[in-house]
Amino acid sequence: MLIHGTFVDTFSTFGKLWAVHPQRVNELFNAYDGRVYALDHPTVGASPMANALTLVKALPPGARLHLATHSRGGLVAEVLALVAGRVQNGGGV
Repeated sequence: MLIHGTFVDTFSTFGKLWAVHPQRVNELFNAYDGRVYALDHPTVGASPMANALTLVKALPPGARLHLATHSRGGLVAEVLALVAGRVQNGGGV
């Protein structure tokens, strides 16, 4: 899962990877059987918590994520990790 930073989108944050390292990107997609996704989320007017909730609602039950983030995307990932840790340890959401 690719999660971009503030005032940008997935393409402007991660797009250069496709242009500069196409073979590595191909290897990444192959390693994940083509299941590499991105969260294009609003960075103004929505909190990282709201962005994380948007992602969680779109995931199938029991989904396991590997995250690559930049800037504010790291805040979204932190929310996901903190909540997942609480749930996994028997705490509530």
